[in-house]
Amino acid sequence: MIDRFIQICKEANLNITPQRIVIYKELLNHHEHPDAETIYRRVKEQFPTISLATIYKTLDTFVKIGLLSPFRSGAGTTRYDTNIEHHHHLVCIHCDKVIDISHDALANLPIESLPLEDFQVINHQVEIKGVCGDCQKKSKQTMKSQTTN
Repeated sequence: MIDRFIQICKEANLNITPQRIVIYKELLNHHEHPDAETIYRRVKEQFPTISLATIYKTLDTFVKIGLLSPFRSGAGTTRYDTNIEHHHHLVCIHCDKVIDISHDALANLPIESLPLEDFQVINHQVEIKGVCGDCQKKSKQTMKSQTTN
């Protein structure tokens, strides 16, 4: 994946700096679709002088050159996804966890048949909201402990 990062940066005439490499590695190593502030907290450990503005600018640059895909989470923040292939998301309404999902039924939705008036669809992404397995387990444990008291 780093080879792909370097290739895309070179094609975009973008300098490959240690900060950009660390930011991209953080995105690759954490599949929870982090927001800019989460990346900032993690990268700041290695680069204490890096600013949040630099993180935002770098993420914006990565989006523009096709390394990242941004999306708005259920909490209203912009999250970043290194999976730029067409896919969809499961979003937990309790913890805001985002899980990638690819399925033919979602990829082949008959969007063209919808009465969209004068709207040209370029792409679509489905966001399915629900409760993730971890939150379901926590909820069951909480209910279990309340009934034993």
